[in-house]
Amino acid sequence: MFGKRTDGRRVYHVNPFDKMIPYLMTERNDAQNFFHGDLPCEGMDRYIARKKEEGIRLTYMHLILAAGVRVIAERPKLNRFIMNRKIYAHHKIWMSFSVKKSLREDGEETTIKLEFEGTETLMEICSTIDREIEKVMRGTGETETDQVARLIMNAPDFLVRLAVDVMKFMDRHGCMPKAVLDASPFHTSLFFTNLKSLGIDYIYHHLSNFGTMGMFFAMGKEKLKMTVTGEGTFQTSKVVPFGFGMDERICDGAYFVRTVRALTKYVKHPELLEVPLEKRVQDVP
Repeated sequence: MFGKRTDGRRVYHVNPFDKMIPYLMTERNDAQNFFHGDLPCEGMDRYIARKKEEGIRLTYMHLILAAGVRVIAERPKLNRFIMNRKIYAHHKIWMSFSVKKSLREDGEETTIKLEFEGTETLMEICSTIDREIEKVMRGTGETETDQVARLIMNAPDFLVRLAVDVMKFMDRHGCMPKAVLDASPFHTSLFFTNLKSLGIDYIYHHLSNFGTMGMFFAMGKEKLKMTVTGEGTFQTSKVVPFGFGMDERICDGAYFVRTVRALTKYVKHPELLEVPLEKRVQDVP
């Protein structure tokens, strides 16, 4: 209540300049940076083919999301968020993503939010993803996000505006009901979108001022990339392009660069994720 949140804790031991930045950039949209990169497909393709022989179906999305969970577990500054000009660290690793039941324009869409400790293996993460997507695709009931949204939107317009304003106030001051925080896809470590399913390239997606998300990862359709390897020689490789939006208030640029390198390491060698992480790295007090 009023500063003590159920989804995170205050981080105090940071340098004075880092503490000051949220006062200079008060909204998440003020502090957005965007980055484009390419993830190599060779290691993922090899791993997916091997698992297919074992009767296990995996996709790029499985492997990239699992790698993301592991990287956040090892690099705790990524799991920070800014609220009411204060720096917090999420208690858990939350990953949100949208799912359409069909690719038609009028296809129903919902949002899934998954919770991880960060010590899970690749297959544990993939099983969690598949289980939740299957629930949505089979239509076995609404997600918590759908239920909260339906409850609010059944009210008259003036009450909807009032309810949203009240929720924003409660969120800023640490008194948002836990049930709402658990259901909200905007209160997350990372929001992920898979544009490969639409057959298009990556985008740069904005961060939301509502909630706690510090990163948005947009994965595009794989493509061939040509690079110069020497004088007059070229090499072609398959890559997954991505657009990465980030809140620069949670950590500096060098930290994000090393994050992309760590993510690349895991997609090159997904077998590393088969070994559980002994313990998630904790942020400073």
